[in-house]
Amino acid sequence: MARSDPKTETKAAQPLRRPEPEVAPIRVVLADRHPVVISGLARIFSEDPRFHVVAVAADGERFVEAVDRMSFQVGIVGWLMPYLDGRGVLQALRDRAEAPRIVIYAEDPSPDVASRSEEHTSELQSRLHLVCRLLLEKK
Repeated sequence: MARSDPKTETKAAQPLRRPEPEVAPIRVVLADRHPVVISGLARIFSEDPRFHVVAVAADGERFVEAVDRMSFQVGIVGWLMPYLDGRGVLQALRDRAEAPRIVIYAEDPSPDVASRSEEHTSELQSRLHLVCRLLLEKK
């Protein structure tokens, strides 16, 4: 059996691979009354390339102003804030079709926090369900 010369040997054609499209990071705005919490959250999100922190707010009014001025997909909002709390943020954004998705967190372990926010979350939950379904269909 004759050996082929490696210099003249032809290689099998390799299929062309398209480069994976780069996914833009999720644009996030953070809102909390505690500077230390904001700093920690900003550091956590900044270290993950899937996210880009575009702004921080010390209260709910400033967060709603950010919604009016900026384009972002997700807001991480503390329940207890001065001037406009998490409940107020949900109320302010409830009827906005282009509102970002909101994640509310509470330092308050009392069960009434969830019940107070429940009336404002049903519409947001249906939006989130739709967004999740659309994201899954794209994959």
